Amino acid sequence: MTREIDNFYNVYSLFESKKWLERFESKEVIEKFLELVSNLDETQKQLIFELTYQYKWYNDNERNKLLKNITDKLIEEFKLEFFGDIYILPVKLIRHENNVKSSDAIIYKLKGMYFKHHPKLKDLKFLNSVSNTKLIAPNDLVILIDDFIGTGNSVIDVWNEINSINKLSK
Repeated sequence: MTREIDNFYNVYSLFESKKWLERFESKEVIEKFLELVSNLDETQKQLIFELTYQYKWYNDNERNKLLKNITDKLIEEFKLEFFGDIYILPVKLIRHENNVKSSDAIIYKLKGMYFKHHPKLKDLKFLNSVSNTKLIAPNDLVILIDDFIGTGNSVIDVWNEINSINKLSK
């Protein structure tokens, strides 16, 4: 019983500190997280809490502001005129190319809200999968889009797939 109370207290404290109690009206989210924690050993619990405390959740307005800032930074910091074509594609391995990923949604939003309004970005080429990257030349710019910052392994794996298809130098 003490373990269940500790779990509840820790989950509730986490949600309170992240202000998720205000964001999620349903108790279901808390209950599912509590169920997850209840099935973990102490080391796993410690890790899940540590990672979750570091997790930042953005609502649509916050995400839109971030996407606009990224677009503006791309235009300001990259000398786009020095590149051939500019390709935008999601961080998605070939074996997942038929799956819709959250990075596809980010690209859709970027394409519709920001890229089409900037003259420097109007000629971007959007690809939905690594297998469509066969035409990339060494002087082209490839921008990989993802909505989750993790270890970076997914980006490296996708970049390796692009390189193996195109035999580009790293």
